[in-house]
Amino acid sequence: MNRRRQISLTAHRPNLGIWQQLVLYIASLASHLFAVPVTAQITDPARWLVQGRCADGSPPDRCQSPPAQRITDHVFYGRHDWPPPVGYCFSHSTIGLDSSFVQNFRFADGGFGGQALYINGGVVLAYKTQDAGKTNTYYFTGPNCGGTGWIMFDVNVPTARWAERLAMLGKSDDAHSCGKNYPAWTLTRRDDIAFPFIENDQPRLLTIDTIVSEHYDDRDPIAARLMERFYYGYSRGWLRWERWEKTGTPTSDLPQR
Repeated sequence: MNRRRQISLTAHRPNLGIWQQLVLYIASLASHLFAVPVTAQITDPARWLVQGRCADGSPPDRCQSPPAQRITDHVFYGRHDWPPPVGYCFSHSTIGLDSSFVQNFRFADGGFGGQALYINGGVVLAYKTQDAGKTNTYYFTGPNCGGTGWIMFDVNVPTARWAERLAMLGKSDDAHSCGKNYPAWTLTRRDDIAFPFIENDQPRLLTIDTIVSEHYDDRDPIAARLMERFYYGYSRGWLRWERWEKTGTPTSDLPQR
């Protein structure tokens, strides 16, 4: 809403210095009111894909600039989901044997799953996954098959607002074969999000620089049947995953999870 303010002026010889200051002030105010928010580009997206590890093996908030955990490193701490004390599964986010980033999870009953990602031209892509309780691995195709692939986020992910794009990807049992491309509406944003943790039986609430990625299985949210939401924390890797569907019955233990 624009408000008009009436100012009474008394006729006198103008002081040019004051007028010049007033013009500069108005110009400065206008530049702040109408400036387009600038989002800083991420220089190293891998920092959101891998958990950090301090030299003594403690979690990444216990030291400055913790190095990334590699899949070949000794593991000194693990992450369980809710509810405490051990949840349903534990997970790790590590650098793989090659240039990929491996994010896996394992359930108490022996079931396991996960996904592998890589960075291509500043874009984080998921290229391989295994669903929990299944033995087969399948691949997301796109970049070399007339599409984009499964886009998680890119280096231009904005802060405190959503970025939108339409991805095109396929699915194949063979890493070298193209699947049939389908549209996937994708939303990404970056925020400081508070996550509850329990460390050594002590509850903690940590605010983490987080990238949120939403993947719809059609060209827009209205047409989509389901949506998957991923949370990636700085020096934490894959922190949380959600699956939302328009139909179906939630499990009875969903509130605890």
